[in-house]
Amino acid sequence: MKSTIQLFFIICFSQSFFAQNTTVTGIIKDKTGVPIVYANVIFKAKDNLETIFGTLTNEEGDFSVELP
Repeated sequence: MKSTIQLFFIICFSQSFFAQNTTVTGIIKDKTGVPIVYANVIFKAKDNLETIFGTLTNEEGDFSVELP
């Protein structure tokens, strides 16, 4: 499960190198596949660790955040 999440974020971040802004969307689930409601989703900027982007998942575990 942990490696799947890491792979997901690596793919999302690699796309941001080719575009100005990237919208990252996804679903956060626990080990049994149940969506996690109102989970924090946080991204830190690679070049400036003080810059943080984030959002919350909705009632179905979905999230969307736009990254520069």
